[in-house]
Amino acid sequence: MLLILFLWPLLLIIYILSSWWCWTYGDGFGQRPLIEYIPLVVLVFGTAIHTIDRKWRIGIVSMGIPFIGLSLFQGFQVHEGIIRGGVTTKHTYWSHFFQWYTDAPKAEIPKNYNSVYMSQVGQAELSEKKSYSEALVLPVEGVALIKLTVELSGTHEDTNVRIVLSSKDASYYKTEFNGMYIYNFKRSMSYAFPVGNCHSDTLYAYVWNGDTKSNVSIQSLKAEAYKKNERD
Repeated sequence: MLLILFLWPLLLIIYILSSWWCWTYGDGFGQRPLIEYIPLVVLVFGTAIHTIDRKWRIGIVSMGIPFIGLSLFQGFQVHEGIIRGGVTTKHTYWSHFFQWYTDAPKAEIPKNYNSVYMSQVGQAELSEKKSYSEALVLPVEGVALIKLTVELSGTHEDTNVRIVLSSKDASYYKTEFNGMYIYNFKRSMSYAFPVGNCHSDTLYAYVWNGDTKSNVSIQSLKAEAYKKNERD
């Protein structure tokens, strides 16, 4: 009876806190305002569970163990960026349920952008002796967007490998880190870089392994240039 009397106000509190437009309360996973109610919940639940038969008590507590494990695992997922607090939807939650690795970045090109040209280089090994890949030379006249796609694999979890798009004098310089996605994986990643404000006629795309003690294998590096369809 004590547990039932406690549940109704608790459910009302959860409903009220969930009615705010930002029900996640920022970049978190779960409802942070409920944290201050945890001691009260523990005391009431502990008191209520103590009054029932020992056999039922063990059964109820045992049913909670999988949920504790799930909570700990999802805390790991949020820490690793597998699911993102604050922006997780029903689809992203269930599509990443029990996933233990981070999704590789995937650039989406707007429909009103048309492909101008494509350039690609093949396999390469980056090591302590060779930390830069072959560069793609990319003309940017009339180009609004460049999509870089790289397929990498690595054997070190702290590899500082990155993909770089830069002008010769580095007045335009963009970079994205890839190391966290390739530990014991061969992964394909893609990034879109706006180049409309670039003051150089040519850009260079390459892979740089900043942590030269960690070897990285490049299967391919591809660049696709796009211009915006002015009719849209």
